[in-house]
Amino acid sequence: MLNRKLNIRLRHSLNSHCIPSIIINNTVRSFQRSVMNTRALFPLLFTVASFSASAGNWAVKNGWCQTMTEDGQALVMLKNGTIGITGLMQGCPNGVQTLLGSRISINGNLIPTSQMCNQQTGFRAVEVEIGQAPEMVKKAVHSIAERDVSVLQAFGVRMEFTRGDMLKVCPKFVTSLAGFSPKQTTTINKDSVLQAARQAYAREYDEETTETADFGSYEVKGNKVEFEVFNPEDRAYDKVTVTVGADGNATGASVEFIGK
Repeated sequence: MLNRKLNIRLRHSLNSHCIPSIIINNTVRSFQRSVMNTRALFPLLFTVASFSASAGNWAVKNGWCQTMTEDGQALVMLKNGTIGITGLMQGCPNGVQTLLGSRISINGNLIPTSQMCNQQTGFRAVEVEIGQAPEMVKKAVHSIAERDVSVLQAFGVRMEFTRGDMLKVCPKFVTSLAGFSPKQTTTINKDSVLQAARQAYAREYDEETTETADFGSYEVKGNKVEFEVFNPEDRAYDKVTVTVGADGNATGASVEFIGK
């Protein structure tokens, strides 16, 4: 009886010590498979990149829906649950990399990625999200669908690309876009809005200061357009908010000092 109890305890002790080892081994094997799959994906992603894709237009190749950035430096590539960015300029911005943890930003949405740049990719940088952050990818994809121009941060460079015909070409290959309808926004009369912004700024300062001020950066928020205006003489920033009517024309504007 005593020997039986000892044998049971011994088996229990051995089993309990084996469990962590099994878990660790399974985790290591899972990680190794993930790394192997990622390494295999990079050359595939690069080979499916369609260099015939042009800025403003989306094309599909081997299941990837893709477009070119406005400056021609990269391809933005979408597929179910993942995003890939393929650099078109030869050279590795972070040096030759077999596999490097990285991240990209699309319209302010940060997405964890892996980066590769070596002989397999033709010494062109490639970033890809490998399916570990599907909700982040979905949010970024919807942000692209919601606006005419999107901002991409990748390879240490800021690039822009347009929605174009994305909602016609991509939904079959990116299911999160199926039935997606961007929020209706007012068509803005840019000349009217800029004129109202400059007039409001001139009332706050003077015509001479307004002539040298930089109104280049603005953001549309519903029926308002916000300009971040830089005054080079005083090295100061102001926010000029223009309210837009249903017809797209400016109905009013205000100036708020931001700081130096």
